[in-house]
Amino acid sequence: MIDRVCRIMKPLFMCFSYSVFLVVLLTSGCAGTNEGSSVAYLQQSLPDRRTEELNNSLFKKNLLLNKPFSMADYKIGPEDLLDIDVFQVEDLKASVRVTARGFIRLPLIGRVKAAGLTVAELEDTLSGKLEKYLEQPVVSVFVKEYRSQQITVLGAVKNPQQYSVSVPKRLLEILSIAGGLTDEAGDLCYIQKASGESNSTQRYAGTVVINLNELLMKGKAELNIPLSSGDV
Repeated sequence: MIDRVCRIMKPLFMCFSYSVFLVVLLTSGCAGTNEGSSVAYLQQSLPDRRTEELNNSLFKKNLLLNKPFSMADYKIGPEDLLDIDVFQVEDLKASVRVTARGFIRLPLIGRVKAAGLTVAELEDTLSGKLEKYLEQPVVSVFVKEYRSQQITVLGAVKNPQQYSVSVPKRLLEILSIAGGLTDEAGDLCYIQKASGESNSTQRYAGTVVINLNELLMKGKAELNIPLSSGDV
């Protein structure tokens, strides 16, 4: 798909990580639809002064709109380090690293699939398994270390290169890390999300269209969406 798209469109921005793949392209309205991938691209070139206005707003809005990443939005992944605590059961307190295949191993209950679950979902899963041994167990899970994500930004951004990040990022953060847009960037961003991805407050499936004017100039915080684990 990428080879075909590159023959048709000029790439503007590409971001991919352990399980996140983000591409920003200058297009004439054509979007690919490869299921299971996360692709974003910009449409419609902007006048130089408009790009400058967007970049000025980009850095300001990144500070204002970049609220702390909610753990409800984050899907646990391989190599994450988890602190697990069972209320009033000291022997079950543990720090465990998620294996490359997405599992953790705990006393009493053994191997448990953790990758792909939110913190709340894993807490519920562990509580359910511990009910065989404990009365109304209360489990707390904290992500102590996020897996390292390699994010590469290419094309119409000011500093195209590979960046290492250790915490989840939102759209404005990625654009800011890359130094902002160049004059070749467009004002619409299409993000093709992995089918069926969800979290506790929002659902992103298929192609999500982000209007950068609405996000940067009008400050619509809901458009500053997270780049979630599982987008490939």
